Amino acid sequence: MDKKILVAEDDEFLRQLYTDVLKAEGYATETAIDGQDALTKISSGGWDLVLLDIIMPKISGLDVLRKVKE
Repeated sequence: MDKKILVAEDDEFLRQLYTDVLKAEGYATETAIDGQDALTKISSGGWDLVLLDIIMPKISGLDVLRKVKE
């Protein structure tokens, strides 16, 4: 499929669950463990979709969205 999805989730169980399901469907996935990690990876570009948790350490998901929008 060649579609890249970033899974930004601080809960290890959920992060692994989402990744396993997406990979089983043929998507290339990468993970971010907190808001700062997500922001860094988003800024590198190339994502077709970002699944972003709202409540995460360091930077919340909403703040990540605000920073990306700027």
